[in-house]
Amino acid sequence: MKSRWLVFLLALMGCASAVVPVARADFRPALARIELDRGQVPPGEAIRATYTFRSNGPSQSDMVVFVHVVRPDGQRIGADFAPQRSTMEWPADRFVQEGPQPIGVPAGSPPGKYRVLVGMVPTTPGPRVEMANPDRHQGDREYLAGEFEVLRAAAKSEAKPVTFELLPVDPARLVKAPPPEPPGPPLELAGEVLKVAMDSRRPVVLGYEHRPSGSKFPGTDGRGVLMINGNRVRWQR
Repeated sequence: MKSRWLVFLLALMGCASAVVPVARADFRPALARIELDRGQVPPGEAIRATYTFRSNGPSQSDMVVFVHVVRPDGQRIGADFAPQRSTMEWPADRFVQEGPQPIGVPAGSPPGKYRVLVGMVPTTPGPRVEMANPDRHQGDREYLAGEFEVLRAAAKSEAKPVTFELLPVDPARLVKAPPPEPPGPPLELAGEVLKVAMDSRRPVVLGYEHRPSGSKFPGTDGRGVLMINGNRVRWQR
């Protein structure tokens, strides 16, 4: 809060342009790199992913990074997260690194190649962001970032990191966001149909279970979107 007041005062003094970046109505970042801590994972475990974006400047409102992992049967796993460095603070002509963030693979997931699709959406109602990765566009403003393999249950995975380079990254212009906060003790909220596990320290959904069927799914981080029977439930700080 103090920093925002400082920026306001500096703006009145006519020197804010030298201190803070100017928000862009044409916010159009590009995904430059995704690093996975391993390229294979058995069902019931998670991969940790680090994302590097090329920034053309700050956005006018906070954004969420949505991560949709497409299974071989077409079903999707969500791994959305809120950037640790707000997109409203992203510098121009820089690369912003976020993560590592988990991609959980539910128990019982079928084996095969899983495609990772990435995009951005405002925390307030609004359209998805058009990213500067036209060659990776998969439709509806989501972009192919990479892939990993889910093994059969009880199979041994190879702990070998995998990197997908979408664009050249200049290390001299790389800005690393703070690492994600560790989750607090889980808090469970249960009804007849849905049981939700939340982080007790902040409004983050850790996972949810459809009680009649017993199906369990990973949650969404920060200001992500949770889909329940086609309805969007948005969790905000």
